[in-house]
Amino acid sequence: MSKGQKKVRGYGILAVWMIMTILCSVPMAHGFDMQTNPCADAAKKYCIDVIPGGGRTVKCLLEHESDLSIFCKDWIHDAFEKTDDLVSACSRERARMCPYSDRAALVYCLNANLEALSQDCRDKVKDLIGRF
Repeated sequence: MSKGQKKVRGYGILAVWMIMTILCSVPMAHGFDMQTNPCADAAKKYCIDVIPGGGRTVKCLLEHESDLSIFCKDWIHDAFEKTDDLVSACSRERARMCPYSDRAALVYCLNANLEALSQDCRDKVKDLIGRF
């Protein structure tokens, strides 16, 4: 993976992290649901001194990417795919009511306007929110 690809991937992971931070309403430690998130142990091990929020925990995890479990890496990859699916499915809604380039702000806006979304877009928003 080239340096440019790593940087782009890092920004995508930060976007996913921001989405998780905004949308999660369950008690969290370092931004992860400690009962279901496969990255929770790695966050506790490598990022214990990191102040949660603002993508800092994910940035820390990426610094230890080679030490992450395959389950954690897969979970992050799956989260990327879900945000990409949402951006594609909600392009009209994005142009009309949520013209944000930041994915966290976009998801927050779409979720706030859930009833005004097309069915496909609404399903993608619910799927992403349900994951976190």
